[in-house]
Amino acid sequence: MTKRIIKVGIIGVGGRGMSFARHINEREDAKVTALCDPNHVRLEVETKKLSGTRKLYSNVEDMLSDEKL
Repeated sequence: MTKRIIKVGIIGVGGRGMSFARHINEREDAKVTALCDPNHVRLEVETKKLSGTRKLYSNVEDMLSDEKL
């Protein structure tokens, strides 16, 4: 049986968003594949704290149109 992975995008990489991202990454059935925050400096800094590669967005509409979440 093929294991299905839920792709998740996080809007806002403040304390709550990053806490949510860390909890999702601990799951076997979900993966954070995109992060969005209008503050590009915070977005880049916080992204380095998570393992794995994901796409970064400063605009929610772009993230939702580009990603299959």
